[in-house]
Amino acid sequence: MTELKACPWCKKEPIVLPEDPEREGDGWAQVRCITGDCPAKPVVNDGLDCALGSSDDMKEAAILRWNTRASPWISVEDRLPDEGQEVILRMGIEGYPITYSWASIEKGKWVEMYDYQTISLAMADQADWMPIPE
Repeated sequence: MTELKACPWCKKEPIVLPEDPEREGDGWAQVRCITGDCPAKPVVNDGLDCALGSSDDMKEAAILRWNTRASPWISVEDRLPDEGQEVILRMGIEGYPITYSWASIEKGKWVEMYDYQTISLAMADQADWMPIPE
């Protein structure tokens, strides 16, 4: 079976359903994040790509759909937003809940937009941003 990628929002491992096809039914599959601190709790269904297939076939289809969907998050290591562009900043520090900020880069520094305090990413294990949805 194809390797399952982590949730792009919380970086935790999702689950693949059905866990017990005899009890939960066969011929369907779903990948979902059930982590309590995940803000999105995304779900991807098999899309019925394998109509009338076994649960294993459906699980494979769901995993492939999960692994290839686009994430809205852009790593700060890959690219920074334009100067002055307001974005949602997501930071993770080991052992602490993921935090989200309405932020912008002003004069080369991350700034929270609601109080204009500087944000330090020095301790962050993970830092991503995304444009604010319209």
